[in-house]
Amino acid sequence: MSSTQSNDTTPASPPTVLPRPTLSASNSHVVFSIPDGAEAVLPGILSEDLPPDIANADISVAHHGNFVETSSGPAARELKRRYDRFLNVGKDVRSPFVITAYVNQHGKQMYRLG
Repeated sequence: MSSTQSNDTTPASPPTVLPRPTLSASNSHVVFSIPDGAEAVLPGILSEDLPPDIANADISVAHHGNFVETSSGPAARELKRRYDRFLNVGKDVRSPFVITAYVNQHGKQMYRLG
């Protein structure tokens, strides 16, 4: 077997840990964090496999945890869908998440979920 990797744009091992939404102590806003160690294996919707195009999207969490940012619109929508399901959003529970599209300082389209 060769030890070289193919030139495919899809990494061999896409990221599996999604930022985790939690309510602040005052329940006034959502804070995102990257789980580590035992918390990295989350039950349910946050641990389901992602489609390859979304699994390989650049997803980052703001240093203060107030939002998640990505350059992929489909990834932002999939994250919002999963977070809404995680918090049981429905006709009686309103989503605390909103996606904001903007152009960053480098002219790149970005999506902020917070």
